[in-house]
Amino acid sequence: MVDDLTLWWAPIPGTDQEGFFDDDTPEAYLYFSGGYGAGKTITLTGKVLKLSVLNAPLPVLWTVP
Repeated sequence: MVDDLTLWWAPIPGTDQEGFFDDDTPEAYLYFSGGYGAGKTITLTGKVLKLSVLNAPLPVLWTVP
């Protein structure tokens, strides 16, 4: 079992990545769009990992197309 997880990524300050990642409002409807290479997948990955830590020990299911 992993006791410590470090994500070596941070949202780019002043961009939509930052607002999307930092919003921890329960039941929030978040929208994050961008062109190819905008960082949508890595931002979502960071958000899911962050919320899984904040909401432990609740189970998390994440699927990617």
